[in-house]
Amino acid sequence: ASEILNQFMYAELSEKKTHGLIRIPWLIKKGLQGNFKPKIISQSKILTRFDCSKSIGYIAATNIVDYLQMKLKKQSFHIAVANEIFPTGVLGYYAQPLIKDNLVIVFGTTPNLVKFIDGKEKVLGTNPLAIGLSTAEKEYILVDITSAQSSFGNILYFQI
Repeated sequence: ASEILNQFMYAELSEKKTHGLIRIPWLIKKGLQGNFKPKIISQSKILTRFDCSKSIGYIAATNIVDYLQMKLKKQSFHIAVANEIFPTGVLGYYAQPLIKDNLVIVFGTTPNLVKFIDGKEKVLGTNPLAIGLSTAEKEYILVDITSAQSSFGNILYFQI
């Protein structure tokens, strides 16, 4: 619960209120059933695939970040693929701890959540994307975008 609340607060402070505290009633209605941790499907030296279909996206994403931090201490490059991860909220939240000395690209595919204008059927995922880059001065730039209708045209940009 505390990890999900941290993610909601990050969204609120990032002015992505549609991914923040407003989601608490939705998440309660959805329920927190299932395995919270993602399952490793396959792994190699540079690639690990996770099945997240039976997990809560917020928790699965946090576990995958922890896994990547461990891998990146031992090697400079690793890819993690999270199949069916949802909901995750603001992806920049998960990219931040990975940026320190790395180029980070985090993206997600979501179920069909978006309708075309005047459409009755949801046909597209929001498919969020976060890109992080550390600078020589050990600062970083993080760009966080999504095609979600609620944030259409907004790009979260942080330079810390």
